[in-house]
Parts: sequence; structure tokens; C-alpha cells
Amino acid sequence: MGDAVKFAQTVSETMSGTAAGKQYADSAITIEPAKLRDGVVRIVLRGLEPELILAKARLTDAQKQAFARSVGDRVAAHLYALLTR
Repeated sequence: MGDAVKFAQTVSETMSGTAAGKQYADSAITIEPAKLRDGVVRIVLRGLEPELILAKARLTDAQKQAFARSVGDRVAAHLYALLTR
């Protein structure tokens, strides 16, 4: 029973940790898609360097993975929207 409780606690902590990483990515990184005059499509990620340094120093590995996955998912959504318009 002790191992099951410990496992459940670890899973719970990881889930709340990954949620924190995603939430931080959503607040720290903005995505700005733009179509330039010459027909080039650009997707710009904007984030302040101090916030990224803070994320590097304070986030756990699971939170960093969630942070990166969240940003990647948002870029993918913008790209998909361009493909389906």
C-alpha cells in the first residue's frame, strides 16, 4: 500500500508541475504569425531573456518539457491554421 500511495503522490506532483510549466510558457512566450509582402510567412516567438533564464534556473525537468511542449503545440497550431485556410 505504501508504494501505491508514493506512486500516486509522485504522479500528482508531476502533473501539477507540468501544469505549472505550461502555464509559465503561456504567460512568458507570445507567438506572432505574419505574412510578409514577399510572400514569406514568419512565426515569431517572443520572450524576455530574463524570463527564460528564470525558467532555466527554477523549473524542474518535467516543467521545462511541459514549457517547451506548450510552445511547440502553439507553433504547430498556427502552422496548421496556415495550411487549412
